[in-house]
Amino acid sequence: MRKIVNFYLDASIHVAFAVFALVQVTGLNLGFEADPNYSWALFFGTIVSYNFIKYATEAEKYIYVRGSYVRAIQVFSFLCFAAGLWFFFKIDQMPYGWFIAVLLLVLLYSVPLRSFQTNLRNFKGIKIYLVALAWTLCTVVLPWSIAKEGEIVLMLTESVQRFMMVVILTIPFEIRDLQKDDPRLATLPQQFGLKGAKKIGLMLLLIFLSMTFVKQGFEGSEMSLRVEGVVAVVMAILLLGSKKNQVPYYESLLVESVPLFWWLLLLLFDL
Repeated sequence: MRKIVNFYLDASIHVAFAVFALVQVTGLNLGFEADPNYSWALFFGTIVSYNFIKYATEAEKYIYVRGSYVRAIQVFSFLCFAAGLWFFFKIDQMPYGWFIAVLLLVLLYSVPLRSFQTNLRNFKGIKIYLVALAWTLCTVVLPWSIAKEGEIVLMLTESVQRFMMVVILTIPFEIRDLQKDDPRLATLPQQFGLKGAKKIGLMLLLIFLSMTFVKQGFEGSEMSLRVEGVVAVVMAILLLGSKKNQVPYYESLLVESVPLFWWLLLLLFDL
């Protein structure tokens, strides 16, 4: 069972489900049905991109990887790439401008820039915001652009809220990696310490909640207010409970389950 769970996490399947869930949350919050072809294309694309960032950038010429376990993940990623392409080409009216922007962001995040001999994630202090921007574009802007439904003000509010959520949920990972991260990355815990990073997370959580009340003024539902209040409480608990020497699976399983929890709550309240 441990081997199965480890592969599920190491092969980025869990984070892909989190991204998939956030697309459904966007559809429910903005009043449209998320395109299933886009949802599954993003699911498989997330597996490919995260595994590329985690493993291929350390491999020789981004292809050859050592170790049978990592090679198994690589083969799995190739299969996911094929599945992702299948769903991608079935998407109607894909906003290619936004798609290319996200693709470039992922590539520049992982592949070194020739003039700098480094990638964007290694630039001082911006890694967490690049991750939040990519998730926001993929889980809010792109599905909204495909559906062409929902008020633009609601979409922008949802985007701000989603950006804050991803930054908040990334802080526990930065706390976990505090001892092994290069000091030049200037992560939030490196700049402000554990307590300072958690205080920033709590302040961002207030912005997250304020966006809920803003949405209430633009045809937002009472259900959304209750659900996002519960989600905010869960995020606060996970943020405050994070530490350098954390129990196994705390961040990779529990923290990354928040989007799935959010989607499940919306489904339950909608029954």
